[in-house]
Amino acid sequence: MKRSIVRVMALLALGGLVLVLGPARAPTRADAAVDHTGLTSFFVVGDQSAGAPTIGTEVQFWGAQWAKDNSLSGGPASASFKGYADSGSVTMTGGLCAGEWFTSPGNSFAPPATLTTPFVVILTSTVVKSGPVITGDVVGAVVVIPDPGYAPDPGLAGTGTIQQVLCPSPTSTGD
Repeated sequence: MKRSIVRVMALLALGGLVLVLGPARAPTRADAAVDHTGLTSFFVVGDQSAGAPTIGTEVQFWGAQWAKDNSLSGGPASASFKGYADSGSVTMTGGLCAGEWFTSPGNSFAPPATLTTPFVVILTSTVVKSGPVITGDVVGAVVVIPDPGYAPDPGLAGTGTIQQVLCPSPTSTGD
């Protein structure tokens, strides 16, 4: 994973990157417009929980209390969301992120059994449940070093520390 992060940073320096989150399940009707060419595990953190985002901030990216423990600028999250997005797209251009993600409620789509360290986490300002699909936007991406104790069981919260901000970059936010 370390080489992947170096590659991400090199591509960002060149002005743009598109990450594609692909499902390991058959796409739903809501996924129809999403390109599913990649297969990558992505966790999500509320944009306000990540700070500006700020290096050294502790975040929760997985768990039964994700909606309660994450703050979003777009309002409260659906309690059915546990922090794992299994499909969507992220575009990083000029130090800014955009995109959307999709998943199923609860623990119906299992996150990875183990985590590499460090790994990329996307930031979201909205989490909305509509029927059997939960969706959100992408407003940032950070590199997180996970704390010990992660498991794919939502009863065991996945937490970690922001090590690096991929986007929005500190220069793009005026900081």
